[in-house]
Amino acid sequence: MRLKISWKIYKDLKEIVFSTQKETGCALFGTKDDGDFQVLHLVGPGKKSKRLAFHYEADHKYQEDVFNELLQSNPTLCFMGELHVHPHGMKNLSHGDRITIKKVLKTQEEFVGGIILREPRIQESDEQQMEIYPVYFSREKPEGENCELVIG
Repeated sequence: MRLKISWKIYKDLKEIVFSTQKETGCALFGTKDDGDFQVLHLVGPGKKSKRLAFHYEADHKYQEDVFNELLQSNPTLCFMGELHVHPHGMKNLSHGDRITIKKVLKTQEEFVGGIILREPRIQESDEQQMEIYPVYFSREKPEGENCELVIG
């Protein structure tokens, strides 16, 4: 299982991640082909999202509205999942994240959830870096399995 994102999507994701020092995230929309998820669109947290130092909750109404607009030009798009930032090197999904994913799997067959870690800059001139840890979940694999990330 692979999660594929273009360099443009990666750049857009970076803008979302580094727009705040709090937890934040995005919804992933795209297509699935031969077991691979191809991210075609990201939708950021939205104005009514909850972004705190140790908690993130998306503005799902906003994300759903944007998704419905995207469907008008590409009806084959699907909601694939969400990525969000965790603080201080916590690269695994939290207990709360896993509870949320179990709820999502009641209405969806598959879900890609993942954590993004911001890498600290050594010097001010260093480019901001992030690490992404996607996990694939399905009704058959509710415990999840690591997903390969392909950027390019």
